[in-house]
Amino acid sequence: MAVRVAFDTFVLDWLVFPNLRWARLPGTEHMDAAYRQKWFHVKALLPMLPVFAAGGPICAGLMVWIW
Repeated sequence: MAVRVAFDTFVLDWLVFPNLRWARLPGTEHMDAAYRQKWFHVKALLPMLPVFAAGGPICAGLMVWIW
């Protein structure tokens, strides 16, 4: 889960969406300045790290329980 969140922040939010306009969600074409604010994406990521870190063991526990 932590790897997925890092990929989302550093690759998608920092590289893909600011640079490729066709990859953006419809209705957000006017948000060029907002897409380029890297610190905003990091501030949104930090409080969620414990939640995402707990997601991995929870998913693994569910898979062990199911199998």
